Amino acid sequence: PVMGSFLANYLIPKESFAWLAEYPEAFSALMYAMADHKDKAGLLSEIVQKADQNSVTLALGGDVSKLTQKPITSFAKQLVMSLRHLLQHKFK
Repeated sequence: PVMGSFLANYLIPKESFAWLAEYPEAFSALMYAMADHKDKAGLLSEIVQKADQNSVTLALGGDVSKLTQKPITSFAKQLVMSLRHLLQHKFK
């Protein structure tokens, strides 16, 4: 996480840092996001997360429009089914 903030100095032009410094909340959110403090980065963290999801989905040949659809089976049910499978087949 520390490397993100360190690399920002090399990836973002000095003029951009100077401009961004005029907006302390945006600058703070950027630094928190680059340091992987999602809880403190706020909306910027959500934007980065969604962009990452879209990028991975596209790279794997998936349909980005399906990202917002809820799974047919809830996560809790998937977890229970997976645990049952492990207990029945792997950890007899």
